[in-house]
Amino acid sequence: MHQFKYKGKTGLGREIIREYLKRYGKNIEDFSPDIVTFIPLHPYREWKRGYNQSYIIAEEISKFLKTKIYTGIRRIKNTKQQVGLNKKERRKNIKGVFALRKKSKECLKYKKILLVDDVFTTGATSEECGNILKKAGARELALFTISRRHL
Repeated sequence: MHQFKYKGKTGLGREIIREYLKRYGKNIEDFSPDIVTFIPLHPYREWKRGYNQSYIIAEEISKFLKTKIYTGIRRIKNTKQQVGLNKKERRKNIKGVFALRKKSKECLKYKKILLVDDVFTTGATSEECGNILKKAGARELALFTISRRHL
């Protein structure tokens, strides 16, 4: 995961995701989301890295499910990275960071949404992002991560 996330090994990342979907894709199919979306990076961080690893994961899942990918979540604050922060610091760091594009909110109402994040540590990021999806009217929300990290 580290090579995929920080070292530009997007091909390796796609291979990992495809292999995961071969083995465990049935779990995602059973949820049957209407929309797949992902945790966005701040535009500066994405520009610097050259890609968003969560988008790549979401893109592969979207292809697998033959469903739409929603790109309407924006990261409106450039926060420090969560790495090295404890649970309380992570929640504070990520508070109020996400927003939805105004014109895209309508397509979320009454939908089952699969939210994709690359790594789950405390859940602060996915919870913050999930809250704005629920406020926009999402009927049901599930989280997909490729990796679990413990503090």
